Amino acid sequence: MRKSDIIIADGADPRLIAKIKSHGYNIRPAKKGADSVKYGISALRKYKMNLTVDSINAKKEQQNYKWKEKDGASLNEPIDKFNHFWDACRYANEYLLDGSASGVRRSSGSRAA
Repeated sequence: MRKSDIIIADGADPRLIAKIKSHGYNIRPAKKGADSVKYGISALRKYKMNLTVDSINAKKEQQNYKWKEKDGASLNEPIDKFNHFWDACRYANEYLLDGSASGVRRSSGSRAA
């Protein structure tokens, strides 16, 4: 990783982001808002996800990711567990989709607008 590479981090601890930035890394907080988790999951579902055999932790999270339930019915709200990999995917996807990533190459080979 080069220090100029873009890092999108969870913004829960701005002090930590500032510390990493002070070491010369190009880090910025993820944009979050109301329903950002549900919106982000919905956006990720539009893509085919390919996990390699080496993606052990991502596969574990995929297998254990759950939605809250009440009386056996899904509440359309994810449980805040087994989501670190998926949060990172959401942050990156949101960054690419919101227009902030001008010139950043997407995996499809196209460029962000």
